[in-house]
Amino acid sequence: MLGKLIKHEFIDNWKLLVLLDGLTIIVGAILGLYINALLNADDYSNSTPLIMTMGFTLYVLILPSLGTITLIYIGVRYYKSLYSSQGYLTFTLPATTNEILFSKMLVAYIFELINILCIILSFGLVMWGIVSWSIDNSYYMSTVFTNLWEDMSEYFYDVPVAISGIFCALTRLIYFLMTFFFAISLGQLWQKHRIIGAIVSYFGIKIVISIVYTFIKIALANNDISDTVDISYYSDVNVGSLFVMAAIIKAVEYLLVSAVMYFGCVYITKHKLNLE
Repeated sequence: MLGKLIKHEFIDNWKLLVLLDGLTIIVGAILGLYINALLNADDYSNSTPLIMTMGFTLYVLILPSLGTITLIYIGVRYYKSLYSSQGYLTFTLPATTNEILFSKMLVAYIFELINILCIILSFGLVMWGIVSWSIDNSYYMSTVFTNLWEDMSEYFYDVPVAISGIFCALTRLIYFLMTFFFAISLGQLWQKHRIIGAIVSYFGIKIVISIVYTFIKIALANNDISDTVDISYYSDVNVGSLFVMAAIIKAVEYLLVSAVMYFGCVYITKHKLNLE
């Protein structure tokens, strides 16, 4: 049944989310091509930097908006299919509460991950418009980008560092979405104004987690592992090993907290459900 639930979620959500992801890439491609054309134009004028700045400003406004719309859509879909009148239909399915929530969260995670990859690709297309011109026409900029790429490649070629960094980023996304879903579930405990309750719960969760994390840092202040917990800590001896250790610790933290919030969502939905 879990497979059918996941398939149903994909079918119900993919059209709008793929459209938003496509727009994200198209906007980046258009701006990248436009910037490259401006820089390579024979009539390059003093107004070109201003036009480029306006294009970047518009891009900076559009890109987060598309990402926010994606997240809002995922949240609204989660809320309506579980906690509104649609929830009656959802829970008539021959599936457990755990299966229903897991399928929705898994599909949301996949679509959010795709959205992030599309944002990275979109930004890369914009940067291509600048870098390709700079490498061909400016020796100074060519040297800067070449050195930057070589420095970044040192970390990319370090397989443990790359894998641990990617793993930490993936678990952080799980943590982010679980905070989002758990806040929506907590909002259902409010008798009225449940959407406001979800918003308040979200910030409350962030505050509580920050307080707990601060106490843990204080408790470990006199312990050697306290330096490793902070991912921004670096040593002249072995930066790669410290980064891997810090990334693994952060990933475990994200997974543990996410697991607690996930089971909190299941408990609230199963025992405290109050459909409209």
